[in-house]
Amino acid sequence: MRYTIFKQNKPRGFGFKPRYYDAEKEALDARVAEIEKQVALEKEGKNADASDLRSKIQSQWGHGQSRKRANKKSNFRIALIAGVLVLLFYLFIFTDFQLPF
Repeated sequence: MRYTIFKQNKPRGFGFKPRYYDAEKEALDARVAEIEKQVALEKEGKNADASDLRSKIQSQWGHGQSRKRANKKSNFRIALIAGVLVLLFYLFIFTDFQLPF
C-alpha cells in the first residue's frame, strides 16, 4: 500500500431523482380548474365564453392592423431609400454631377 501526503478526493456521485409525470392527471386538473373558474363566474352573474374572450382580445389588438401599418411604413421607407440610391448612382455615373463632399 502506498502512502501520499496529498489527499485524493472521491468521485462525486450522481444523485438523479426521477420524477413521475402523469399527463392524464395534469389534464384532469386543468379541466377541474376551468370548471371551477366557470362556476365562480356564474355565481357572480358573468358568463365566460372563449369566443367572447377571443373577440374582446381581437378588438383590442385591432385584428393585426398595426402590423400591416408597420409593414407598409417599412416597405415605403425601403423603397424610398432604394429610389434615392438609384437616383444618386444614375447622377454620379451618367452625368458630370459630383458630390460636394
